[in-house]
Amino acid sequence: EYAAAIFDPELANPLVGRVISAPAGDIFTDQSVLSRAEFERSIFFNEWFRPQGQHSSINVIVFREGDISAHLTLMRGGTQAVFDSDAVLFIRQLMPALQHAAKLRTQVGALRLADRLDASEALQIGFLVVDAHGRLLAANPAAERYLQDPHCGLDARHRKLHAHATLERDQLRRLIAAACRDGLGITGQGGDMLVSDPETGLPAAALSVVPMRDASTLGLPVALAIIGGGPHPFEPP
Repeated sequence: EYAAAIFDPELANPLVGRVISAPAGDIFTDQSVLSRAEFERSIFFNEWFRPQGQHSSINVIVFREGDISAHLTLMRGGTQAVFDSDAVLFIRQLMPALQHAAKLRTQVGALRLADRLDASEALQIGFLVVDAHGRLLAANPAAERYLQDPHCGLDARHRKLHAHATLERDQLRRLIAAACRDGLGITGQGGDMLVSDPETGLPAAALSVVPMRDASTLGLPVALAIIGGGPHPFEPP
């Protein structure tokens, strides 16, 4: 509940702008953004911090590389002191280790994604990874071969996935949007559809749009869906 609400505009989170825009290596507390008195009067403090029994946070921008970022937040509550400049100094001493861990995680994630693509390839299953706008981020050779077939009903011009038929194109957009419901890693359900041969109008493939729930551990932005299809030449994953 609270993870989903942290970016809710009605809560007017005063920290979110800093989290989104700050460079890697930046460390800040709530007092770096607002005075303590202002923070404790804010909607965000009273409707997000206080109900959880918390009263102070320190935020660490650990890593940024392309679309990938790592962000660490520590919170204090009860009788604990608020985070101060000494806490920032302590976390700064840990920064090299935090950054190394974040880089290792993205490297391991990329290897895991490659393994998944290879496993699908061995089964002759086309596997595509797209973002919420249908932009193609990864594909195994089976999927690439399929997209080159003029009868497949799909293409990826400018590295963006499209269905040829207008109704199918709209349905595909809706399914991807449903799978990529938001940017918090809280994904939707996706769904299945048929795409037709643009020349004959006959079914060319069964396509499954599936939320990629572990995208963040695969070195990808979290708001993604995976696309697979069948039976020409795919089987639904």
